[in-house]
Amino acid sequence: MSAPTEQNNKIKSLPHLPLDEQTTHITQEMADRIIDHLVERYPYGMEKIVMYAAPEDDGNALMAYQDTIGFVRDNESEFMPAPQNELEYIELQFELVRRCRAFFGYALPDVLGKPLAPSIDGPYPEKLMKKPIFLQSLFDAGFTQELVDAWGDEFYKTNQKACFIIAESGRRSLILETNPILPFFRKKAEATGSERLIFNYAKAADELRMRISLTCNIVTLDRLKKAYRIT
Repeated sequence: MSAPTEQNNKIKSLPHLPLDEQTTHITQEMADRIIDHLVERYPYGMEKIVMYAAPEDDGNALMAYQDTIGFVRDNESEFMPAPQNELEYIELQFELVRRCRAFFGYALPDVLGKPLAPSIDGPYPEKLMKKPIFLQSLFDAGFTQELVDAWGDEFYKTNQKACFIIAESGRRSLILETNPILPFFRKKAEATGSERLIFNYAKAADELRMRISLTCNIVTLDRLKKAYRIT
């Protein structure tokens, strides 16, 4: 498909698609009502979505969707009843993506892999899949495989619901408004007193995100190796 044409370069309304079968935390009524009002009330967000529309959503497009849903977060009183938790916001954002892509004539996105657990209340797998570190810069900064794994295992054991939310966002190829792994890894790095670890803690945190993705079959180890050019 080509980029939006002169005829559809403004979003005045979006199709009322049936919810994806894995959208289970919000209702059809909520999605229809909020997205319709969002199109009317936040034309700037719609313009950004049009600007970055493409057959394959890139980082700019995903940020445009996130920003547009952020308008709902910031003005919840206008959208009541509005989403009440992060899972509902993730599903609302995914439904916005689906409707925008249908508007442009692009293929609808899939929900990838499998959930980390049957529900956010569990039960959860005892451990996440292991993943070797591919970034030499992490080793150069003083990180070891054992240290990154230990921090990741501790976060998982004490923040399983946050891991579930990270997984559900990743399964829909969305960007979370805030990454709960980052402050945890930053605190761990600061406790070491190492400036190099503190400077590179975000890269180490991303290793845990990838372990969650591997556990949920969002991505395979072979695909990660290709991305990092590991032979």
